[in-house]
Amino acid sequence: MKLSNVLVMVVISLCAIEIVQVTSQEKIVGGEDAKPGQFPWQISLHKFKNGTWKHACGGSILDRKHVLTAGHCVVSEHNKTNLRVIAGAHDISKESEPTRQTMNVCHISVHPNWTMFNYWDLGLLTLTKPLVYNDRVRPIRLAPVGADPEGQVCTTSGWGYRYYPKINENAGNTSNVLQFINVTIMNQKECGDILYPLHVSEICAYDPEGIRSPCFGDSGGPMTCYDDKGPYLGGAVSWGRKCGQNVTSAVYCRISEFHDFIFCKIKPMPIE
Repeated sequence: MKLSNVLVMVVISLCAIEIVQVTSQEKIVGGEDAKPGQFPWQISLHKFKNGTWKHACGGSILDRKHVLTAGHCVVSEHNKTNLRVIAGAHDISKESEPTRQTMNVCHISVHPNWTMFNYWDLGLLTLTKPLVYNDRVRPIRLAPVGADPEGQVCTTSGWGYRYYPKINENAGNTSNVLQFINVTIMNQKECGDILYPLHVSEICAYDPEGIRSPCFGDSGGPMTCYDDKGPYLGGAVSWGRKCGQNVTSAVYCRISEFHDFIFCKIKPMPIE
């Protein structure tokens, strides 16, 4: 889940844990088809490589001209013309979907404290022109400051891999239709004991059945949580271990910790 459209595994010797970043080529393991318009804030971030546009990461609509994604999805992308945002998509294999809005990117902002270990792993994209809101394209509000959804069931969505790719395996295991899974927010320490000690900018979620998880291509996509005001962006997919391989815990950017970064870049502030 890191720096390019190529699957990169980061092996950290501490605790002998293999950590795989949900990079520009990850997907949902064990997911089910979303209904059209079920997650209208979900976008597909496409990258231009080898003469073609391909899905690379997910993201979330903040307002008409701004999208959030994972920092590692864009930190090495120096040419903005190699990025485009597709909103309103359901089946990404169908370029002729009438609900689609395809936007170019005019500015990339990665959190200034981003590190190769995915601390502060958030990026903000500014679009060249505003999105048009409708029932398939809508923003999502940010997690409230101080939100602590431990134990809550949230939803992760994306177009990433459906199972962990084997070495030299062709990347043909993705789903064209948007997938989603329900995940439960874990206690920080318990998650750290399973994976790796978590940073304040991170939040962990898992599938209690041990089957479902985000995977390559899901990076940057939304973890949608809910309160009495409705849905909010609780996290953005960041990293995890081998998708769906016994341990289904995955780590997300804790959006409630990024308000200063986001509001510094966006004026007026997005919906709350």
